Amino acid sequence: MQSRCFVRFRALMPGLPVRASLAVTAAFLPEHHSAPVMLFAVLALLLLLMIA
Repeated sequence: MQSRCFVRFRALMPGLPVRASLAVTAAFLPEHHSAPVMLFAVLALLLLLMIA
């Protein structure tokens, strides 16, 4: 029998790589362009939502 925490973790696991890649992208781009991290995070999220 699995605990509720483990079941919840497995339910959220598929989105973890997407969130990690979004965070890495938002942190990487401001180093090369002069704009805030939050701006790139919002733009990347909007792009991801339009693709999905």
